[in-house]
Amino acid sequence: MRHFFLTGTSGIGKSTLLMEVLQEMAFPISGFFAQRQLLPDGTTGGFRLLPWSSRLPLTATYQAETSDLFIKKSDTGWQKDLRVFQTTAITLLNEKTPLKCLDEIGGTELLVPEFLNALYALLKSDVCCVGVIKSPQNLTSMMTRVEMKKQEAIKLQELHKDMTQQFHSVIVELTAFNREEVKLALKNFIKTEVCT
Repeated sequence: MRHFFLTGTSGIGKSTLLMEVLQEMAFPISGFFAQRQLLPDGTTGGFRLLPWSSRLPLTATYQAETSDLFIKKSDTGWQKDLRVFQTTAITLLNEKTPLKCLDEIGGTELLVPEFLNALYALLKSDVCCVGVIKSPQNLTSMMTRVEMKKQEAIKLQELHKDMTQQFHSVIVELTAFNREEVKLALKNFIKTEVCT
């Protein structure tokens, strides 16, 4: 097993659990995470791609001029700006560290050929990856709120299949009932795959 990814329903705490475990690690970690940008009423106003090494919180107050927003709410609906996946995300995928954090993959970024190529190159490499992969159910739910292409669902299905069959990954569903068990499994994976 070379990679360990969490999946599960939206809001179950996948990113939070990942952050809790990785903050305990004493070696360099690179990669990225999607920071949820919150509007004053507490709803989501957008998502920002940030380096894992920034150690910024998983949520922040939405500001339209914030850099690296790849999805943001507007008066006409949700707008996507995938340029961040052609630049920043690829740079972060290529950083050399013993462990890479990818939180979250499996959405609209899979339609960016440069990003998809860099992601597959990373997953084929000797670098261990941990992260969150969008579940097909979450993508379907997201498609009811954000205009998305059917290709995204197809790419996500292919990624799930490739993760387990080609890239020696385990994908664990986090639920309200198995949090501690999954947390222990993730810690053990990191100790076994990275720390030895």
